[in-house]
Amino acid sequence: MWYVYYWTSFVATYLIFPVMSKYVKIPDFGPIAKFKRIGWENLILFSVGGAVLLIGMIALLATGTFTFQRLFGIAMFISNLFSLTLIMIFLGYGLATVPKKIWRRGNLELTLRRLK
Repeated sequence: MWYVYYWTSFVATYLIFPVMSKYVKIPDFGPIAKFKRIGWENLILFSVGGAVLLIGMIALLATGTFTFQRLFGIAMFISNLFSLTLIMIFLGYGLATVPKKIWRRGNLELTLRRLK
């Protein structure tokens, strides 16, 4: 069962969430231009992340605490940590923002003052 959760969160974290979040924010016109820019921005992001991971692996190899048999476990840990952190950020933002918007729309004085 954990395989389903792991691979779902992996695909969502590295493919779906970055594309969705950047597609809305990018001011380019047309979906082709937006996807090109998303591709370049994600390439830069994952290149920097890969470089940091490579430096970390070299440091662990130098200290002698890292073996290539542990590589899969470390990769799963880092991937899970990143995806769970993203999920917590997105859920935390949504759980705070949605009730705030509903509360503000229910306040007639504030709505009338804003519409003046």
